[in-house]
Amino acid sequence: LASEFGDPALSRTAMGLHHALHVQEQVLYQQAVVLSGLTRGLLVTAEVRSLVESNVKLGYIAGQFAALATPDQLGSYWSFFNGPDIEAQRKMLATALLHPTSDAPATGNTGNSNSARPKPLPIAAADWSRATGAVSKSLDGVVQGLQNDLRNTANRLRDETSDRAGAASAILFASLILAGTIGFVVGRYLLRSLNAL
Repeated sequence: LASEFGDPALSRTAMGLHHALHVQEQVLYQQAVVLSGLTRGLLVTAEVRSLVESNVKLGYIAGQFAALATPDQLGSYWSFFNGPDIEAQRKMLATALLHPTSDAPATGNTGNSNSARPKPLPIAAADWSRATGAVSKSLDGVVQGLQNDLRNTANRLRDETSDRAGAASAILFASLILAGTIGFVVGRYLLRSLNAL
């Protein structure tokens, strides 16, 4: 839909908003996957794989956003998407990705029950929820800023279009008056000539 907009500023902001919402969606997806693993104590290999894929998508989408965003929008993005909670979320996600999974092959002495199953994820569910909630809230600020930019750009374009339409209407009205006046003058001149004849 955004590609149909005629104005580049409007289409770029709309696409940037789409990318920011997509980043937020991936963050919330990662939150759900890790919380699911934390309830069991460990992630399974399929969950780790989906988290890796989600991280790849995040990197790609962030690159697309950076390519489309204006310097002001990028500055807003980095001002919101920064802080200790954001860094904590990244570290916990890296820990979850590197930690052994519950369905990984057991290592060490198979007779020892302690070595058969890896230790639970060293992440507290409350810390993970707080950190990912902070990331999502930060992205809310980015999304809100882009929505405001989109609204302002649309209002500016509407006003410019309205002004152009008003000017075109005034010119058309003046042309009609001028044509009517010329027609009236020419008509009176012809009638006078015909009366003289």
